[in-house]
Amino acid sequence: MELTELKSAHATSPEDVLTHLDTDAKGLTAEEAASRLEELGPNKLPEAERPNLFVRVFRHFNDPLIYLLLAAAVVMAITGHWIDTWVILVVVVVTTNPVSWITVSVLIALQLVYLDVPFMQTTFGSHPLNLTEWGITIAIGSGVFVIVEIEKWVRRRIEAARETTEETT
Repeated sequence: MELTELKSAHATSPEDVLTHLDTDAKGLTAEEAASRLEELGPNKLPEAERPNLFVRVFRHFNDPLIYLLLAAAVVMAITGHWIDTWVILVVVVVTTNPVSWITVSVLIALQLVYLDVPFMQTTFGSHPLNLTEWGITIAIGSGVFVIVEIEKWVRRRIEAARETTEETT
């Protein structure tokens, strides 16, 4: 018995699939199932090869927003703003994991505390953002957000095109 790969099984009638697999709606007999198991092996997908830990960790850093934050950290370090440098580096490390939305929310709350709580203003010499500074902050953040979303959309389109090409070949 030779079971060849069935192309487009989703578009094939159930009767044709059963005929192709040499079975019926009741399923295989125990003997036939044992025979196929011995001949073909278990009905199991091969396990994907997992990249090593180093590669998995650094894949999280492959993001334009992370590049922007790292560049900002370098600028802050060059200009001697060490607290800002460390805050940005902490943001980079903390946000490169799957719970980044929670992290971003916490960081926004911390930033507001840093800017608006009087003893923090005295301790760090900070001040609340005025309307212009908020506008600039929101514009830059929105610009980065739009760029990242466009990048994700392009990657999804490329991947979909690859999958379509692989299915047709």
